[in-house]
Amino acid sequence: MDTIKLDKSVKSVVLLNSTDSGARSSETLYKAKKAKKKKQSKMLKLLEKSLRKSLKTQAKVAEDYLERHDRSNKKKRDGWVRDVVKNVGKAFKKSDLGSFMG
Repeated sequence: MDTIKLDKSVKSVVLLNSTDSGARSSETLYKAKKAKKKKQSKMLKLLEKSLRKSLKTQAKVAEDYLERHDRSNKKKRDGWVRDVVKNVGKAFKKSDLGSFMG
């Protein structure tokens, strides 16, 4: 029998049967696995949350800087070198980290 791909929102598939005498039965054909609960202490949960937020912010800064870097490079010869301080500053200012720079 071929397997059917089901959407993630499907919790279970049940086949309902009835006999000639009127008796009814059900058969579970598919049941989704329950998601495992994350095992983590409360102190580490707080640390993980702040670390994850920091890394996401840094990724945004890096992405913004790279766009500015490429733009500067296209405008002028060795443009990225000329504009490195300005580009880094603008990338930080645009992010949440900009408040730390002053």
